[in-house]
Amino acid sequence: MTRLLEQPVALVVGAHPDDIEVLCLGTLLRLRQAGWRIVIATLAGTGRPSTAGPRLRELTSHNLAGPLSAEVYRLEAAEYCVVYGEEVCRCVAALIRAARPALLLTYGPYDPRPDCEHTSRILRQAALVAPRACYQTHTVAGGGAEPTARVPHLYYCDPVELVDAFGQQVEPSLVVDISPVLEMKRQLIEQLLAREDHAASARLRQWQTWARRRGEQAGFASGEGFWQHVAAPFPRDDLLREVLGTAVNLRPTGTSENGP
Repeated sequence: MTRLLEQPVALVVGAHPDDIEVLCLGTLLRLRQAGWRIVIATLAGTGRPSTAGPRLRELTSHNLAGPLSAEVYRLEAAEYCVVYGEEVCRCVAALIRAARPALLLTYGPYDPRPDCEHTSRILRQAALVAPRACYQTHTVAGGGAEPTARVPHLYYCDPVELVDAFGQQVEPSLVVDISPVLEMKRQLIEQLLAREDHAASARLRQWQTWARRRGEQAGFASGEGFWQHVAAPFPRDDLLREVLGTAVNLRPTGTSENGP
């Protein structure tokens, strides 16, 4: 991975190959249009766990590599087997050190799916330790293992069905307007689900319904919701709002101050 410190980087980490497209692809497209570099990692592949332990491999062919000019990586782990642990945290911290992201996106800490909840914890821990010189990581993706200068901004995406693990509605702290890129997102998700999911048409209708609900809440035709992790030492200034400007509506009606 080539470090482009002069270009802002967004790193999104998911558990499953299709989650990123459904939950935050519209926002990634808007960031890419704003000149950001996109790096994507999924923590579960489709094969058996590697006997050598968790390692990220680059995916040279991926449906997001073209439209986002994204670098895409997948952990050598079995699907639905993502669990918080030392080695996977070191692996993700190494990716953070290689990519040097200003912005991190992942699931919320109360995601209904346990492997997604673990992914959220893994990324949060990796972000905290990536700047610490005493924390040892492997080199990954052609980048070095030098500590980062600071902890990046961290945002949590809406969960599927917009509810947490307790069935409660998740209220975001901000909503990104994805109306200008909605058709591109629809086409990409349609292509992905046609390859991987026999119930593609039903799933396509689901995410469009969620996007309309979030958009209506914030005064947009379609939207993606997020809330920011602001506990120290994570930054408290709202980077997404600063970058996307009028494409972001803050504190939609009925939202809480700090997410669910």
